[in-house]
Amino acid sequence: MEGLVRRLLAESLSLSKPHSLQNYCKLPNAYFPPGFKASKYRKYDGTSDPQFHLAGFTMDSHRWLYDRVLLVHLYQQSLEGEALRWFASLPASDLINFNIVSEHFISHFSYMATQVPTLPNLVVEKMRPDEDFVTFANRWRSMASRADLPILESQAITMICT
Repeated sequence: MEGLVRRLLAESLSLSKPHSLQNYCKLPNAYFPPGFKASKYRKYDGTSDPQFHLAGFTMDSHRWLYDRVLLVHLYQQSLEGEALRWFASLPASDLINFNIVSEHFISHFSYMATQVPTLPNLVVEKMRPDEDFVTFANRWRSMASRADLPILESQAITMICT
């Protein structure tokens, strides 16, 4: 049994790919202007809405929006955890332009995007056993504000109170 374990371990170790510096240096060459200082970016770990992160990153990087290659370098600084692991797995051909990276980013993390509530969602939303009415009303209003629906105050009151 011990011999079998040793043989399987040796086989698995021999199958692992050798790591070279090229495996890690996939980012294209970028020009960093004299005196360049990157913004301090909020980190995205893959557990929240990717569109909010991308919007925040874009606003924080407004000075560099003309340089799509530099943005790729900066973008990886705004990622951590699973999101950074995803970025590191991209092939070099996808890292040549920030437009490509951002499209892949939204596509990959789209399951985390905040859903826009529909009218049926608002109608069935009820007060939780552990919340008071004011908390519920504020939560419901917040939810309703994300909906693309014109809701009259009288309709909102009816939905909240029934």
